[in-house]
Amino acid sequence: RRFAAEIMSHRLRREIIAMRIASSMIDRMGASFAIRAEEDTGTTTAQVTRAYAIAREIFDVPDLWKEIEACDNQVPTEVQYDLLFQISRRLRHAVYWLLRRCPDALSIEQTLERFSPGVGQVRQSLVQLESADGRRRGEVTELQRMGIPGGLVERLAALAIATQTLDIIEIAGASKVSIGDVVPLYFELGRGLRLDWIRTKIEALHVEGRWPARARATLREQLAQQQNALVQSILAQRGRRTPQDALTEWLVESNNEISRARQNLKDMEASGDIDFATLSVAIREIERLT
Repeated sequence: RRFAAEIMSHRLRREIIAMRIASSMIDRMGASFAIRAEEDTGTTTAQVTRAYAIAREIFDVPDLWKEIEACDNQVPTEVQYDLLFQISRRLRHAVYWLLRRCPDALSIEQTLERFSPGVGQVRQSLVQLESADGRRRGEVTELQRMGIPGGLVERLAALAIATQTLDIIEIAGASKVSIGDVVPLYFELGRGLRLDWIRTKIEALHVEGRWPARARATLREQLAQQQNALVQSILAQRGRRTPQDALTEWLVESNNEISRARQNLKDMEASGDIDFATLSVAIREIERLT
């Protein structure tokens, strides 16, 4: 900010920028993050670093870091550490999303222009969305219980659905529908088909080591693909109807298949044995609906 003009004319400006971004990535994500991301996504160090810089800015993560660190002596230190860990975890998910969806088109400026406005629109729509209230209230209540200031709570809760936010922006663009219309459709479908329950159980899986972690990430990605496919299919068939009317009609037309899938998911939950195999079958149940 202070030396913008001088930096642009500096002979080592690229090296200075690279050093600052690399330092931030290592400090916040860990020394092995870039190597692990390369192996998991089949990308390069440069692509990982660009994706990190993009995801960090899209979700205003630097401001979150500052606000959490400003809570020194106001909330317990272990709470601050936990929040920073959760941010890095969710930021990693967003980085992986970018690397898997658009690895060869990671221009920092263009990608920020593409996604940043949509992130704000999703947040605004979520505030007014009753179907997302239960989940958001749970996130907000837990953070408030920890003593986190109110202004910070909502932003942390919104970051919990970072990859879903990016999915919604992509669906809206591909379907030529406003983000405000996609958000209620996306979350109502997730609630009605118990996709949120599946997602919660995936995140709760205990993993130790690289390959179990990769397996969990694969389940997470498969579930997202099925939810996105369902939303896009409903929007593609809407004609002149509103997205909400299109969803209502689809629920009626697919009632038998949906009832069977819901019952199977209830049986899985009742069994109490929710492991990788069970969740793979759960996702397969959803895939039959597409």
